[in-house]
Amino acid sequence: MAINLKAISKRKDNRYSVTVEDTGQVIGRDESGGNIYRTYTVRYNPANGRAALRSSIENLIRAEKAGEQDVFTVESDIKTTVESIDTAAIAVSR
Repeated sequence: MAINLKAISKRKDNRYSVTVEDTGQVIGRDESGGNIYRTYTVRYNPANGRAALRSSIENLIRAEKAGEQDVFTVESDIKTTVESIDTAAIAVSR
């Protein structure tokens, strides 16, 4: 997995908007068949140092992965529950 710098733009008060792409997470294809990667954008204040920039990017990636895991767990629970229903054992009550 590699993180590539996609864009930098200077904001107010000497802050920056930094966009990176995670080439380890292909989320689709463009019109020409090229990969579209998951991107993350953070605000960076150089006064806070490079470690703060790194931490911000890592925290976004961590949160995204946690969200994906939550979705996987819920979908797994739904599938297991639905597949456990035995329609032959369901009686009609009158």
